[in-house]
Amino acid sequence: MSEALEDIFRITLLGTGAPPPSVDRFGPSTLVEVGREKFIFDAGRGAMQRLYQLGIPFSEITGIFLTHHHSDHIGGVRGIAAAGVTVLVEKGHEAPLRSMLDAHFTHPPDTLETRRSAGQTSGSTSSR
Repeated sequence: MSEALEDIFRITLLGTGAPPPSVDRFGPSTLVEVGREKFIFDAGRGAMQRLYQLGIPFSEITGIFLTHHHSDHIGGVRGIAAAGVTVLVEKGHEAPLRSMLDAHFTHPPDTLETRRSAGQTSGSTSSR
């Protein structure tokens, strides 16, 4: 029996690691699929690789929710935001996130810097 796509609710652990790097576990990140919507909760180091392994284009991600700003939970945010995905943070936490996304710290310029220079939007932020 096939179920309608709108009825699907699936949770996939993309990473369950801790701050110390490990080749066996990427940083904390969880994919939650509800119908056609795909949300990521935290985007630790390796989140993009896991999405790629699952065959999920970054453009299909509805948004990223950050639970807090510890380095192991945000290591992959910049890359996913460069794909234009909206990053949602708790009210009052927009400024630190915007500072991270707007930082000019890569040479050669990464995708966020290239998009910004071309006048294109990089991942937007929102608070709830």
